Amino acid sequence: MTINGEHSPITLAGLRVLVVDNDAELRQQTVALLEKWGCQAFAPTDTGQALFDAAITTAAAHCCQLAVVDMRLLDDTSTQDISGLELVPELRPAFTIINSAFGHVRHAADAFHEYGAADFVAKEDGPEVLERALKRVVAKHAIARYTSDARRTDIEWSDGGQSLTSLRQSLMEDKRYVPEDEANDLIGRLFVDAQRVVLVPIVDEQLPSDAPLASTTSPNLRRETRIFLTQVDHQPVRLVLKLGKHQKIEREVENYRRYVEHGLGGLFRPEMRGHKYLWNMGGVIYGLVGNADVSNSDGPHSFSQFYRTEHDPSIILQPLQHFFHRQHWGRWYQTGVQPLDGSIFQAYDAMLHGKLSLSMQKWHALDRDAYFPALRQALTNPLRWLSDHHHTANLVANPRKAITHGDLHGDNLFVTPLHAWPIDFERTGEGPILRDFVELIQDILTRIAQFEL
Repeated sequence: MTINGEHSPITLAGLRVLVVDNDAELRQQTVALLEKWGCQAFAPTDTGQALFDAAITTAAAHCCQLAVVDMRLLDDTSTQDISGLELVPELRPAFTIINSAFGHVRHAADAFHEYGAADFVAKEDGPEVLERALKRVVAKHAIARYTSDARRTDIEWSDGGQSLTSLRQSLMEDKRYVPEDEANDLIGRLFVDAQRVVLVPIVDEQLPSDAPLASTTSPNLRRETRIFLTQVDHQPVRLVLKLGKHQKIEREVENYRRYVEHGLGGLFRPEMRGHKYLWNMGGVIYGLVGNADVSNSDGPHSFSQFYRTEHDPSIILQPLQHFFHRQHWGRWYQTGVQPLDGSIFQAYDAMLHGKLSLSMQKWHALDRDAYFPALRQALTNPLRWLSDHHHTANLVANPRKAITHGDLHGDNLFVTPLHAWPIDFERTGEGPILRDFVELIQDILTRIAQFEL
């Protein structure tokens, strides 16, 4: 694999491999072989059920990419012991090679089809066969920087990897181990057949240089996620790639399947093309169905960019009218609408898993005024105001709830002059019916628009 045009050697050096074997001598021999080939080998020495548990913990702690697992971990004398096979699903996203002295054709078939092992190697076959199996699995699944010549993928970050570095740093804030190669590994698995992948982060470069950093970046750079326009090989239409914390991408995929896949009508909609999870990070790819402008390599733009380059309000409104139309997201505002339980504040707090309540004390310490880049002036700080008034402020009479996008800002909506495609469904679900309208208007007023005062 190549990263930003630099070729990595065809080697197993640095590959993180878990070794699980209840025979201490054979375990040490396997570790010695892996280290000879340049791998980082991790081998728990527990016995019985404790070995099973330690294998799962060790694989996660070191973000292992591969595992070499003995088939009989509990009782070598029992033909019924297939505990190694049962361990395979527990070690994902590591790819597991079953390495056994007792296997036969049926066990090999079970390893592949029932338990999802990546390969099966008999111990009597010798180290050369195991080494070939490791390289074969690495090549097939495009594991980053270890991939063979035939499967090389050139990954190019248009910002030199700055967005990747900041994402990794945000994931490490809870002191977890995040390997430097995990993002490239993930992209290799997402685009396993690609020769070249170019990633352009969605960032906001239009605001004043003297504005606070937190205000000048896209909302997509303020959380443990990053969104990219992605060019794959010479395909004329670009894809949208979201990278982020494993759990966030899981919620994204779940919400897409629940609300978007069969919930959006019309011919213009986002379509999930694939998703993968590693130990810390996950990724999901979207295509924009109905985007027929294949002659324009830029394809649709984010609404933020579209707003700034289009000066006719009637044209700006057209893709928004499409998004809120009853055949698109507007259908959710017409079906299943119910009274909202509790206050608007309580509804938002529930959607944010209680983080709003936890923020009140911190926000109360903020200055009463805040600088708004789009307005180029300081106004009442809404966070401080909310901390002072959230117990009594509920200005909407008879509030209702519906299925809302949940994070509808200008960089989560791709548009052409006539159509709109939402992305980023991590927060999609029930919420105040005005939520999407209010959040998009707020983003326009405080970030996207640059008013001449």
